[in-house]
Order: sequence, then structure tokens, then C-alpha cells
Amino acid sequence: SNSYKDNTVKVEIAILQDCPWSKRAIKILRSLNIPFVIITINNNTEFLEIKEKSGMNTFPQIFINHKIIGGYTALTELHASGKLESLRK
Repeated sequence: SNSYKDNTVKVEIAILQDCPWSKRAIKILRSLNIPFVIITINNNTEFLEIKEKSGMNTFPQIFINHKIIGGYTALTELHASGKLESLRK
């Protein structure tokens, strides 16, 4: 199992370039000062790779500690529960 140092970015978000839900998800993460990595899906190969990881074919796809938590709705639910804020730096 991977051990993470505290300074490791724990959130990854896979997005499609012009997807409004992806942009909203990024806005939420930025507004909470949560560090994250953006994975932009540019072609079918990348799409199939991320789909294999996540089991999802909609975007955004949000991973925390490399585990898929879901999409935009899952992110807003984590935010509402206060769990998202714990990922702040």
C-alpha cells in the first residue's frame, strides 16, 4: 500500500475540456483551497483508460487517494458533509 506524505496532493479530477460540470467542480475545489491535479481527457484512448480506473463514463470524475468518489454530485455531497474541507492544505 502506498504511504502518502502530508504534502501529497490527494485529489485528482478527470475532466472534459468544455464540460460545465467539470468547471463547477474545479471552482468548488479552488474555493476551498484544496490542492488538486487536473487530468484532461483529450481522446478516446485516454477516455478508455480513465473509464477502466473509475468505472464511470461521465465527467468530471473525482479521485481521492486514487479511489474514485464519483462525479459532481458526489463532490457537492462531500462538501455539504464537511468532509471535503479536511483535504485543505
